[in-house]
Amino acid sequence: AFLNCESLEDITIPDEVVEIATHTFDGCKSLRNINFGTGVKDVYDKAFYGCESLEVLDIPSNVIFLGNNCFEGAESLKEVYVRGDRVLEIGYMAFAAAKSELKIYVPADLMDDYKKNIFWSTYVNNLYPLAD
Repeated sequence: AFLNCESLEDITIPDEVVEIATHTFDGCKSLRNINFGTGVKDVYDKAFYGCESLEVLDIPSNVIFLGNNCFEGAESLKEVYVRGDRVLEIGYMAFAAAKSELKIYVPADLMDDYKKNIFWSTYVNNLYPLAD
């Protein structure tokens, strides 16, 4: 829908949307802010591929899955805040090309679960406890 829309800077996903399809925001190089609606559960493969201006990402508790290479190419991404009461399921290389200083904040009481989860193994050194 927004493939290669280079002028898009902010997006608010309506509450009625339950999934973000593959490549929906692929190539949106100017995208800086994503507000996920309360209905979004699944974000599929490469949905935000190449969103190189994205610096901070707040993933609400209603999102339960991020697909393969979902945020690949988001090379400016510095901080990710993962909300929720269970480990967020992610696909292969969800944050590929992110800088080594990327900080991924997860609920403190789930830190051990994230560190043991095979899908999060690539990012184990990027995990930090989320302050309440």
